[in-house]
Amino acid sequence: MLFWKNQLKYNVDEKKYIIVNNSLKFDEKIMKNEKYPNALKNFLILSRFAPEKRISIINAIELFKRYSDLNKDAKLTIVGDGEDKGFILDKLKDIEDKICILGARNDVVDIIKENDVIIGLDRCILEAIALKKIAIISGYKKMKGMVTPDNIEIATKENFSGENLNDVTIDDVIKALQNINIDDIQKFT
Repeated sequence: MLFWKNQLKYNVDEKKYIIVNNSLKFDEKIMKNEKYPNALKNFLILSRFAPEKRISIINAIELFKRYSDLNKDAKLTIVGDGEDKGFILDKLKDIEDKICILGARNDVVDIIKENDVIIGLDRCILEAIALKKIAIISGYKKMKGMVTPDNIEIATKENFSGENLNDVTIDDVIKALQNINIDDIQKFT
């Protein structure tokens, strides 16, 4: 008998609970990502600008800032909008020359295709993986790190929120990005 977290949380009778698989159709989205630059430079943050995602977005911005100190060619695209927009924009003032804020968009798949590293939570991580991109879970409270063959099964169990993954430091993630090579990328994606 398989019980899911929400069944236990809300005390739902298993006979009344239906699991609907994610609507993302991998066969339609998966593509080969054969070219990566020697240094990863195009970063993308996907998120709603909402209070519950604030720490995640701050983690992602801090990761980019610290990485861009090491790679002066790094650029950040941000897709999202919401009630915390002013707060988020304030956190970006010192890197305005390196960012492009697109706001809310419906063409996220096309935007993901144009970037090397996708940082976020939940569905955007799933979409990044489906599109063969490096995906970094920024965590609701702490940074969770890159999705790899070693942790992908664990990450799927919490819908790529990272809640069941160990915390990592931003320095750990940067080190992993600096040491990545094409063979690693093919294994991760």
